[in-house]
Amino acid sequence: FVFTETTPHLWPDFYNLLEEYCPYMQITFNKNGRQMLLRKRGVVEQNTSCNNKKVTISDYDAEQLKNFQIIARNRKNKVESGYERQQQKDRGQYVVFPNKT
Repeated sequence: FVFTETTPHLWPDFYNLLEEYCPYMQITFNKNGRQMLLRKRGVVEQNTSCNNKKVTISDYDAEQLKNFQIIARNRKNKVESGYERQQQKDRGQYVVFPNKT
């Protein structure tokens, strides 16, 4: 499965859910962290690692996950302090002036 998110602040929560309910999954992120790839471990791997209740994640991806946790914590603090998104500007309307002849 490939999941895409514009900001990676959701990945730590998602990882925790996978660790709890789907420890047979393997997780990796793309370079900028906007996509999370989940791959089911093979049958042989599942049987040999049944005692291992951890999601498989590389050292590089674990480091990225730590950075995502910082991003999530900063975002949470920002929202709790009263931050609200501004309304999106309407860029589709232009003023049309009549031709002067």
